[in-house]
Amino acid sequence: MQVSGTLVSMGIDRLNAEILEAKLIACSVGHTVEHHSSVASTMPLARSLAINPETKSGAIVIAEEQTAGRGRLSLSLIHI
Repeated sequence: MQVSGTLVSMGIDRLNAEILEAKLIACSVGHTVEHHSSVASTMPLARSLAINPETKSGAIVIAEEQTAGRGRLSLSLIHI
């Protein structure tokens, strides 16, 4: 199964780890899902999962809010 599009296009209107895990059950990603209400940035959390040999491949870190997150190429994130 290939996953593309947004969470909304997958029928998910808010971040919910249980729903996301159920939607990704047949995918090669999403076997480890970490959900946080607020974090400075998801990247350090994802990096620590990536270097942990016990973490299954395709881990996902999601957060309702990032207080110090950056976009690709260190661009600022715009919150709407």
